[in-house]
Amino acid sequence: MDQRLSEAARTGDREALLELLREDPLLLDRATTMDDCASDTPLHVSAMVGHVDFVRELLRLKPSLARARDRHGFGPLHLASAAGHAHVVTELLAVDGGSCDLKDRYGRTAVHWAAIKGRVRVLDTLMSVRPDLGLTVTAFGETVMHLAVKGGHYEAVKYLLATRGGRERFLKAKDDDGNTVLHLAVARKQYQVGHWTWSPILFLELCYTQFFLQFQMLHLM
Repeated sequence: MDQRLSEAARTGDREALLELLREDPLLLDRATTMDDCASDTPLHVSAMVGHVDFVRELLRLKPSLARARDRHGFGPLHLASAAGHAHVVTELLAVDGGSCDLKDRYGRTAVHWAAIKGRVRVLDTLMSVRPDLGLTVTAFGETVMHLAVKGGHYEAVKYLLATRGGRERFLKAKDDDGNTVLHLAVARKQYQVGHWTWSPILFLELCYTQFFLQFQMLHLM
């Protein structure tokens, strides 16, 4: 990416962007060619730092930037979500609502990154537009609730439990290692989360799992 374009995106300088485009009308096209896909686009940069006016201008000029991905598979929506820039997330969704389905190399979408970082406002923004996003899983079978618990983000956990059907959707879900959120909470001594997510059936299942593991260990000794 042109160094001046990168700096304009980093600082949110719309006037500098427009001046650069007057000098070179194809600047944004070159920034998103196949050769450049391994690096950030100006939209990646501005979305990550939260310059909503600059983001809006880029999307007006070249809407396809919303789908561009870097070498990690991150789109601008991944970065804005991880950084907690809910207003930027709103702008990106308005131009390309389907970008919330884009996955990085580990199968994580923008809503997964919001959960990983505990960004409650972003979770609300994304799931208000697409309630089904809470059901998507990573390449390791993790739901947004698994990720929020792993990160110790209690407010995000409370938000997810309060969503419509949240308890039914999230509490029984298992990742690829067979862990429910209650398993994760107990293993991490997150007793408050364990209290919120407790149910008799899950508790009995957890006890059985722990007993079975101990039995296996004794059998191997």
